[in-house]
Amino acid sequence: MSKKQKNSRNIPMKDRMILYSEACAQCSMEECNEDLTFPIYDGKSSLENIAHIEALNEGGARFNPNLPIEDRNSENNLMLICPNCHKKIDDDPKKYTVEYLKDMKRNHIRKMKLIKDNSSVNFNYDDLYIASKHILDEELHISKKDNYFSEDYTNLEINYKMNKNNLTNISKNNIINGIAQQHMVERFFVDMSKEDSLFFDKINASLKNCYMDLNKKYSGDSLFFQMYEYYKNGLTETQIGACLAIIVYFFTICELFEK
Repeated sequence: MSKKQKNSRNIPMKDRMILYSEACAQCSMEECNEDLTFPIYDGKSSLENIAHIEALNEGGARFNPNLPIEDRNSENNLMLICPNCHKKIDDDPKKYTVEYLKDMKRNHIRKMKLIKDNSSVNFNYDDLYIASKHILDEELHISKKDNYFSEDYTNLEINYKMNKNNLTNISKNNIINGIAQQHMVERFFVDMSKEDSLFFDKINASLKNCYMDLNKKYSGDSLFFQMYEYYKNGLTETQIGACLAIIVYFFTICELFEK
């Protein structure tokens, strides 16, 4: 009896380029996000970083005999992933189901889009004011305390805090974008605190409440982006950029996430 011939991983270059572009050349696995290059060997791109959601051949992880052969190598059935994570999802198909992987791919693409959309956003004081009011929980009751702005947080090691909170390059890119406007954000809080001495503490408490609520279900990059998603609805592009900068500001001064 002859051995059954396997289908070829003949993934069109167009589909490969879409995968790398949408995933921003990063592993789509949650809490991995390893940077992946797009190497070319003998005129063809390397396939080692591309995984099938539903297996190409019978006997493979999540194989679906009803999926047409021509669709198995299409972008819709593929995801960009590092070799280590590729092995992980194929070794445990009961955990990494088709639905699980498709959701993970969608979430990764959405996060990458947020990064790209906010990479060049310029906001102003008005945007910060609207974003802060959007964050503020008016039902919170804050008592008077010492002036926060007398403290010095300039020696904070961002990479240390990112590692402690299991944040990867996805969050790092957003944090870097937010840090670029950090001085404006701090000046904004100084000015607002002249009108309301508890303004900083109210925003801080509102963000912490959101963090503690989301922390019950999410962690790492997912937690960071869920906070971002929680507040972005109803805001303009520049106001969303201001909202992100406020979240990043409280992250960098150790008032948000684990210290």
